[in-house]
Amino acid sequence: MSQDLPDADGALLQTIKAHKFRNLISEHTKPSDPSLEERLRSIPCTGWKILVRGGWIDPDCVTKDDLQKGIAYLGQGPKMQFALLNGFAKMKAEQGECVNASFNNLGGPPWNLHSTENAISTGLIDPEPRIQYFMKTVGSVVATGKTGNLGKGKKATRKNQGTVSLDTMIAAADTFKAEHKAQVKKGLDFVSEFPASPPFLFLLEYAAVFDAYGDHPNPRPEGPHSKTLPIRVFKNLVLDGKPPTNRPSPAAGSVELNFALFPNPDPTNPQPIVKPNITGSSQTMVYLVTQLVPKELWVQ
Repeated sequence: MSQDLPDADGALLQTIKAHKFRNLISEHTKPSDPSLEERLRSIPCTGWKILVRGGWIDPDCVTKDDLQKGIAYLGQGPKMQFALLNGFAKMKAEQGECVNASFNNLGGPPWNLHSTENAISTGLIDPEPRIQYFMKTVGSVVATGKTGNLGKGKKATRKNQGTVSLDTMIAAADTFKAEHKAQVKKGLDFVSEFPASPPFLFLLEYAAVFDAYGDHPNPRPEGPHSKTLPIRVFKNLVLDGKPPTNRPSPAAGSVELNFALFPNPDPTNPQPIVKPNITGSSQTMVYLVTQLVPKELWVQ
């Protein structure tokens, strides 16, 4: 019936629906409500977890308007917003007007096969949060400088001892890649034919998390660097979609791509050429490019 309404009335109806949903979510975010927490576990994207928990998007029917407002709330700059909405348009083409926030984790078709699956997954939250794996990788690196020590990683995580930065994730990168390969072999994950980002940018989501919610090291380095987060704050953000209480809403434009991708002139090389803006304001995103993108792929 709502489809027959004039555009203005349809927009009003959508606004009312979103308002009701936000009220519903605010009531459901109490620790005693296991249903929302279980639903959040099925969402394999940190940003979407945050938006669902905050009531910005309906996990069963994500619309472009709601997502656009939500990602602006998350501090995404114009280029980042364009990239995210472009990816969302591909999801709509596969799922229809209502996009499911759980992607393909609810037993439906492989919706993220073409438009949303990254070339490599860390395995921290896809297909669901893995706290033991987090402590054995991220926690272990924070505690010992390398992955594999579950005991020390567990202690660091539970006692909130140490901070996480993009360097932490880079140190765990080989373990993440090996785990992804093992999951693919077991049939628990797959390699997308049309990945959302090149393999060397598989930590982009985490760079965005640091830029949105992290703090600069003290003293602040002069060149490109990663922001940092206390390990428990980082765990709550990534695994559960819970923003830090002292920074629930990132500053506007605090997350920006700060690089451009161009087709590789070598037809045998699928990796795009990258043009980084090393003076950009989104420092962790800049640092991501300088650390992970091979120099031969930089625009000369």
